[in-house]
Amino acid sequence: MHGPKGMDFPNEIIYTEVLKPERIVYTHTEPKFDCTVTFEKFAGKTKLTMSMVFESADVYNFVVKEHGAIEGQVQTITRLEEHLAKMQEGQEFTISKEFNAPRKLVYKVFTEAEHLEKWWGPPGAGITVSRFDFSPGGMFLYSAKGPMGEMWGRFVYCEMTEPERVVFINSFSDKDGGITPNPFMPNWPLEVLNIATLTEHDGKTTMALRGGPINSTEEQLQVFKSMSGSMQQGFAGTFSQLDEYLKKTSACVTYLLEIKYIHNSKKTYHGNHE
Repeated sequence: MHGPKGMDFPNEIIYTEVLKPERIVYTHTEPKFDCTVTFEKFAGKTKLTMSMVFESADVYNFVVKEHGAIEGQVQTITRLEEHLAKMQEGQEFTISKEFNAPRKLVYKVFTEAEHLEKWWGPPGAGITVSRFDFSPGGMFLYSAKGPMGEMWGRFVYCEMTEPERVVFINSFSDKDGGITPNPFMPNWPLEVLNIATLTEHDGKTTMALRGGPINSTEEQLQVFKSMSGSMQQGFAGTFSQLDEYLKKTSACVTYLLEIKYIHNSKKTYHGNHE
């Protein structure tokens, strides 16, 4: 290893266990310590954990306190993160839109079946909700009818933080909720991880949606990347439908609040008059 001050530090690592893609165990020979690296999958991301065992307190102090091993590992993992980002460059789709509605309302119509069926889907293709379970691991299963016939789609929800964020994996599916290839594009990724975040400012809400393939082949990744323009157009149409639906829903909520106000203001007082 080439150090920041121009010094070279010889290192030797002996791998003692490799279990793809879950765990790597190795021994660093000088100074001697054992290291276990685990990889945990969650919602399309990976949690990396490193644990190191030293043969003595003196070795621990030498590695951690004198040579700053913890700070060094943080820097190494940061470089790994940057390298992974470069590897995935162009493999993520992003779109955002501002809505003239409070965040709680936008979250509500994005997470309840009775509202989703009013606006979700490509323009001109109404959907019918077959199954809906808004909980971690739950599924939103729906059918859509358009000019090219009927097709099925599904969300599998990973996590949710009301009213800020929803993470889900969407796929084409059959009527029972099983994953199927895109009927119009067989090399489309089977699963796409999506992260929707909602931020509010001055009574308006911006929804930012970013997504990318998971468990995909190189060919599927390239197909996804090549369709970025079409996805922008498609989601723009879907968000326009959401915008119109929110206008109607907001007007309805305002009307109900006005009715309640009028009703309360008409209360009369009956008392004794002398």
